[in-house]
Amino acid sequence: MTYYDMDEEIKIMREESRALSEQIEVLENSIANNGKTSADEANDESLKMMKSSESEKEGDDLAQIDVTKQELDETRKALEQEKKEVLRRGKIILEYEESIKKLKEQASQRIEELQKAITEKERTEINMKTSFYQERRQNEILLNELTKLKWHENQLTQELNETLQQLSEYEMENEETEEAFFEHSHQLQQIENEVEKKTAQWYTYVVKLTQERDAAISTARSAREKLLVSLTEFQKHFAVQRKVQEVLTGMLRQREFDLKIALTKIVESRCIHSVADSNTSVETEV
Repeated sequence: MTYYDMDEEIKIMREESRALSEQIEVLENSIANNGKTSADEANDESLKMMKSSESEKEGDDLAQIDVTKQELDETRKALEQEKKEVLRRGKIILEYEESIKKLKEQASQRIEELQKAITEKERTEINMKTSFYQERRQNEILLNELTKLKWHENQLTQELNETLQQLSEYEMENEETEEAFFEHSHQLQQIENEVEKKTAQWYTYVVKLTQERDAAISTARSAREKLLVSLTEFQKHFAVQRKVQEVLTGMLRQREFDLKIALTKIVESRCIHSVADSNTSVETEV
């Protein structure tokens, strides 16, 4: 049974409750009229008893009227009790409707929170992928810089070897003259100074790039660890939200099942009430 069907059933029950109230009012009026008629007839019968010899027959008629009045009183009490029962069950149905409404609101809220959590998870995954790509790109840049430094180192080594070779050749050509020796020593000193200067520059550059690479790697590793911790916390929160949603879904199903049982009982009671109305109509006609 859908929520729309339950709403229609509740409307029918309310209409039947109003009809029952009207029927009770009619019966009460009928009882009052019967009581008044019975009193008038009793007075007439008293006069007749004083004037005729048929008192026994009139006494039987009064007894029959009393029995009919008693039956009508019992019927009225039964109808009032049935009316109270219908009102009580209507109140129960309203409470069930309110509970179902609240459960649906809670379920909608949990679904919205779950959707937000899923969106947060997707955004976290995108951030992790972006961080990973940035880290890899930074490593590629550092590797290219180290490759360039290695190439410069090879170039300097080659230049130094060529200079030493030239110096060796120059020494062989000018070893016989003291002037050539001093000139050779001066040139050699200049070359050594230039080599030391270039070596110091190269070493400083390598140290700087190495420090930048280590700092970048440390920053990327720290960011990755934080993202992993955030992802773990999100997964725990996601599991809790899913469990809460399952509990709420179970409660909603149980409420709907209880409401179906209550409606079934009310329909059965309505059938019994219809039979009782039929019997009451027959007795009234009698």
